[in-house]
Amino acid sequence: MNTDPKAKRILCYGDSNVWGRIPGDDNTARYPVNKRWPGMLQDLLGSGYEVIEEGLNGRTTNRESPDKAGKNGATYLFSCLESHNPLDLVILSLGKNDMKAKYKATPETIGVGIEECLKIIYKEGKTISKMVPKIIIVSPSIIVEKERIRFGKKVVDFLGANKKSVRLGQIYSEIAKKHDVGFLDLAQYVKNSEVDGVHLDEESNGKTAEVIGQKIKELLPPGFKMSDASHSIFFDEGSAGFDEDAIAEGR
Repeated sequence: MNTDPKAKRILCYGDSNVWGRIPGDDNTARYPVNKRWPGMLQDLLGSGYEVIEEGLNGRTTNRESPDKAGKNGATYLFSCLESHNPLDLVILSLGKNDMKAKYKATPETIGVGIEECLKIIYKEGKTISKMVPKIIIVSPSIIVEKERIRFGKKVVDFLGANKKSVRLGQIYSEIAKKHDVGFLDLAQYVKNSEVDGVHLDEESNGKTAEVIGQKIKELLPPGFKMSDASHSIFFDEGSAGFDEDAIAEGR
């Protein structure tokens, strides 16, 4: 927590790579805060910013897990935004888990899930003065399909995800342009660990913090005020290009 009331508030909303999961078979071990990219990001940005870490193992964009409740990112995003309001920036880092074979999702339907999250941020992320935080969509690094132990069994739970992860960066880029929000293709900067093919090692956590930090300073430079934000307006759903039918189909 940053007790400076003038600090710019940044929500990092994502999955196990935001939570800081250490690569490995059925591993729930977590990097210490100074080795997780949100913690490293806080150190890089300094006291003028407050980085809020909201990562969860297995979190998807808008899909319900058949194995455990609470993994639907869109559902929890409502209360998360209300809890942390007001926010200057939301970093949306989801989509990796949607590529698991069990969800049978395509890059296009995963994109629909990200758009649903964007819609929620525009509606629920407003401050008391009706300002909407800036947004950066982060597409996942490239997945390497590996057999690993999951729930006591050896499986390739991300079977088919390599090609999906290669395509997803372009899908997310198009969505970011469509809605005039920030975008970062993490695959251009970091690789997943060779241990399990889906999680970040310490070096990749550090690089992630570095490239996201650079992007943040472009969007929220020193002296930035919410009144300067490009999205500091009443959000008009009709002008944002959201397709309600597509969103419903992506659930």
